Amino acid sequence: MKSIVDTLKKMWRMPRQERGLLIQAWLLLIAADCALRLFPFTTLMEYGRRRSARRKHCSMDKSLPVSRLARLVETAGRYCPAGTTCLKEALVLSWLLARRGLPATLRIGVGQQAGSFAAHAWLEQDGLIVLGDQGLDAYVPLLSSTTGPDRS
Repeated sequence: MKSIVDTLKKMWRMPRQERGLLIQAWLLLIAADCALRLFPFTTLMEYGRRRSARRKHCSMDKSLPVSRLARLVETAGRYCPAGTTCLKEALVLSWLLARRGLPATLRIGVGQQAGSFAAHAWLEQDGLIVLGDQGLDAYVPLLSSTTGPDRS
């Protein structure tokens, strides 16, 4: 019980914007879990593109560095009752970035770990990995999908 109280106290001391984004990421992780069970992956990526195209982007939201937003998504994942995966976290971060008008590329790769099939998802922005950069040498990219505004 003490750890829950300590966690809530720590969350309450966070800046208001970050606390709101942490809660939003937590809710989106639960939604992503349900959505991945119900819809094809391509439908979920298209959702991110449509949200970005329709939404007026708030400049205040862009004040938080992408690296901090990624850490908030990872933190929310540790407390998600549905559990989390690299795919759910990358999908949620891509949605959050798309809402802010920031493009990102979600990549999925496959490989072998200890002789068995393994898959991993990560998120890139401007060619830099912003989420899921651990052990990428073991994976061959198979799929990528970009969300956010077109840069053409």
